Order: sequence, then C-alpha cells, then structure tokens
Amino acid sequence: MPRRLVAVILAPLLASAVLAGCGDPPPATGPARAFYFWRTRLDLSPAEHDALVRLRVRRLLVRFFDVAWSPEAAAPRPIAVVDLPAGAVPAGVELVPVVFLRTEVFERVGAPDLPALAERVARQVRAIAGAAGLSFRELQVDCDWDLSERNVRHHGEPALEALFLSFR
Repeated sequence: MPRRLVAVILAPLLASAVLAGCGDPPPATGPARAFYFWRTRLDLSPAEHDALVRLRVRRLLVRFFDVAWSPEAAAPRPIAVVDLPAGAVPAGVELVPVVFLRTEVFERVGAPDLPALAERVARQVRAIAGAAGLSFRELQVDCDWDLSERNVRHHGEPALEALFLSFR
C-alpha cells in the first residue's frame, strides 16, 4: 500500500512538471537591430521602410553632418548637413545622430579649443533634431585616428568626452 500511495502522490507532480515544460519558449532577447543611414536626405523608400518593419529594426543611426576645416572661416564648420523632414524616422525606431569629425579638424584645432567645438556640434545636432520634431538619447561621434593625432587625442579626447556625455 505505501507504494501505491507514493505513486498516487508522485504521478500528478510528475505530470505537472512535464506539462509545465511544454509551453512556448520565452522570446529571445538579443541585440537590437540597427542600420546606419549615410545619405544627405532621410527619405526612406517604401522598400526601405518595409525592411525596417520586417526586420524589426529598433535603431536608425543617421549621419547628421561632417565637421571639416573651412579655410575661408579659418575654423571647423559642418558640411553636408542632413535634410531631416518631420516624420522621416518611422514610429518605434530610435534615432541616433552621427557626426563625423574629419582628420583636418584635429590637425588645426588645438586641444584647448575642443570643448568649444564640441558645444557647437552639440548645438547643431539638437537644432537639426528639434526642427524635425525628434529627440535622441545618444550621439555617436566618428572620426579617423592615426599616430599623428595621438597628442590631440590624448589631450582633447577627455574634453570631447566630457561634453558629449551630457547627452546621456
């Protein structure tokens, strides 16, 4: 009789454990899909828009402008500024502005002037996004480095980093 009692108690517990493991697996949580958009006008074609939806893209990294040295102004200036119309970023997709700082900027701008440059870049990015009715939580700054910029990088990078971290 004790065997039968054990079987009566264990059978429902075992069946419950087996059935509990038969459900759908939890959804996979992997990295969020993102695309770079590097044209000067953010105007997605229907095929591009459909691809963003179909692939469940959550972030769109859009090049807002390059910063190049202007000999006329003897200062760095934004060039090839993106045309970002209102409604250009699909609903549910996070905008991440990207700014490319050209090498010649670091060859001509000294480390003490980098905080002012960073502030001008930040102001321009906010103005572009604001004009399109968009907000952002992150700014990506891209540049090419080589050994000749090592000194500027060593002294200037903390100044740029400190200011750009204000976007957090």
